[in-house]
Amino acid sequence: MYIQRCDRRVWCRYYEFFVRPWIALLTVTVIPFSVILFCNVLIVRALFAVRRLRSEQSSVSAADKVDHVSLWSIIGVAGIKNWGG
Repeated sequence: MYIQRCDRRVWCRYYEFFVRPWIALLTVTVIPFSVILFCNVLIVRALFAVRRLRSEQSSVSAADKVDHVSLWSIIGVAGIKNWGG
């Protein structure tokens, strides 16, 4: 009579080779990247909305030119902070 041993490696081989890598990819790479990208898009949209409101409320002056430079510096800093720099 032949008795087959039930080994841990036999029953979870499919999980270890096909399911677990996808779970790791999603939790370590795809989900954090998507969250950071989504938040950056929201930040940039908010900055452009504020800039548009300010330009509608006031006429062009030296302060508006400074605001334009500040907007791009804030976007750059937000990008560097979110990418771990």
